[in-house]
Parts: sequence; structure tokens; C-alpha cells
Amino acid sequence: MLPAVAGQLDVRVYSELRRIGPDGAPVEADREGRPREILSPALARQSFTSFRVVVSAPRGQKFTLFIGENPENVLQSTLYRERWTQVGKSWVPDGLEKVAAPYTGSIPDLALGPEEQSVQSFWLDVYVPSQAPIRRVRLEVQLNSGEQWIIYPMEVRIGSLVSPKIDAISPALADVRLPASETAFEHLETYLCGTKQRHGASPPNGRLLIFRNAQQDVSWARMVEKVQGREFVVTGLLALLGATDAKTWCEERKEPRTGYDPESYWRIRNWLMKNAAK
Repeated sequence: MLPAVAGQLDVRVYSELRRIGPDGAPVEADREGRPREILSPALARQSFTSFRVVVSAPRGQKFTLFIGENPENVLQSTLYRERWTQVGKSWVPDGLEKVAAPYTGSIPDLALGPEEQSVQSFWLDVYVPSQAPIRRVRLEVQLNSGEQWIIYPMEVRIGSLVSPKIDAISPALADVRLPASETAFEHLETYLCGTKQRHGASPPNGRLLIFRNAQQDVSWARMVEKVQGREFVVTGLLALLGATDAKTWCEERKEPRTGYDPESYWRIRNWLMKNAAK
């Protein structure tokens, strides 16, 4: 998937772990690998799935962002606009402000970040209720400006898996300068390495919701473990991580973590979801 083109009306949907900067390109910490095109993601019931929605529009031109669903009222979608946080000389989308869809705005929005913005980043949170039917649902991100419409279509696949309810805690989050996936990997450590979850003040931002989603992933790991055994889960996860053994991986995790392909964590999530559903 190519990045959004600054100055043109466009909308792109990315993984929650692929942060896009105000210039329309992935932020430096999340540039490894190639952004994948999200068209037909699998969703578990009683769980959240999150996406980053990036809008590009001619400077100063009003746009309206819609979230469409067919059939309606199967999913529960929440939209947030992201605030830019300055990291050195760069800007990273991090803070969240809940907004109603349809949302109307323009670029730049100086209340959110730098004057040189050429795109606006949104966080789309999709919750699937426990009693949702096992089926496909068309989920569209629709962008309008004047007579022009741009539609990003997804056909989400609701599976049989019902995720356990997770505890609400206040975690210490990975530094915003590190890859967005770092918060998820830190929580995965609690399963693979037996480390304790760090706690601390957690402002409403994207990293906090990444942590919540990682809690779901670990709950699936424990579901698989009850049926297949811990060795099966650990071996499967280490293979996806490209690691030979848990001790080595856990030791390597003690050093500053950079250079992760954001899509690598999605492979872990998909493997856990697939095996937990069996």
C-alpha cells in the first residue's frame, strides 16, 4: 500500500501499529516493512479490533468522514481523531479525542498539531458484541468533499471465537519514541517471559488501546494453552518471532527495541485467533 498523497482527497486504512505522520508517510519508528492493505480482516466476538484511518485533502478544504456498515447494527464502531505529539523534530499521532461520525474537518487543524500537516489521522475502534452472528459485514470508510467521494471498503469476517472479558488495569506504556508495536510486545512478554505487567498512569492515547488489544491476544494464548498445552503455544509464537528459544528472546527484549516491522505482530495475533477458535 502506498502512503496517502498530500494535497489530494484520499483515505487509507492502516494497522493500529502503523502510525502515519503529518506528512502522510509512516513515522520513523514504524517504517520497517511494507504497509499491508487491509481488506478482509478476521474479527473475534466480545473483542476490539482497531485501525488507523488517514485522510488527505487539499489544504483548507472541508471534508466529511463517514463510517458505513452493511448490514447495520452488527458492529459497534467508535471514531477518535488523533493529536500529534512532538518527538524531537518529528510529530507522532498519539493522543485521542472521541468524535462523532460523520466528522467534518479540514487540514491543517492547528488545534491538533503542526501547521505543516498534510493529512489527518483517526483511530477507528471496532467492537464485536458476544452475540454477533458469524458472518461477513461490509465496513466502509467513506470520505466526501464537495462532489467527490472516496470509499475504502473492507469486508470484515466475524468468526466463532468469543474472547474472554479482560480486566481493566492502568498499565505503564512503552515510550512514544519506540515502535507502536512495542506496547503490544511488552505485554506479550508477560506470557512468554513470565514478567510482571508494569503499572502507571495511562492517559487516553493510542498506546493504551494497543495495550488493551494485546490483553485480548494473551487471553487467546491462555485459551490455546488449555487445549494444546503451553509448549504448543510457546513454540508457535517463537517461530513467528524468528526466535530459537524463549530464554534468548526474553534476554534480547531487555535492550532498547527498534526496527520491528509493525506487521510482524499482526501475524502473532492472527495465529492466536485462529488456534483459539478451534
